[in-house]
Amino acid sequence: MLTDHFRLITPIITDADRRALGNIASAIRELAGRARENKLKPHEFEGGSFSVSNLGMFGITEFTAVINPPQAAIMAIGSGRQIFTSNRTVDTIMTVTVSFDARLINDNNVSTFLETFREFIENPDTILAA
Repeated sequence: MLTDHFRLITPIITDADRRALGNIASAIRELAGRARENKLKPHEFEGGSFSVSNLGMFGITEFTAVINPPQAAIMAIGSGRQIFTSNRTVDTIMTVTVSFDARLINDNNVSTFLETFREFIENPDTILAA
C-alpha cells in the first residue's frame, strides 16, 4: 500500500495465484513505482480481494490493519525483532495479523492461512518449491 496526501493507494496484482514468485515481485515493483508517480490506471488499484500492509519496514512491530472495501481481508506485517529464549538463545520473531470479513471467510480458513504463512517464513526454501 502506498499513500498520497489524501488517500491510500493499493496496487492490485491480478492472477497472483497463477504467477511465479519472481513475476509477482516484478509486478509489485513496477506498480509501486507507478503509484508513487501517480500514474496508475483505475483497474490497477480498484477492487482486489486481499491486501498486504507492511509497516515493518518502518520499524513498527505490530498493528491492526483495516480492510479496504470491497476486499475480503488484509494482512498486517510487523518488523522482525529479537527475543531471548529460555534456552539462552536469541530468536527472531515477527507479528503478523489478518483482519477479515467474517461474512466471507471463516476463522478456520484464516488460521490455516496463517499457519502456512508461518511455515513459509520459517522455511523460506519451501516457498520456491511450492
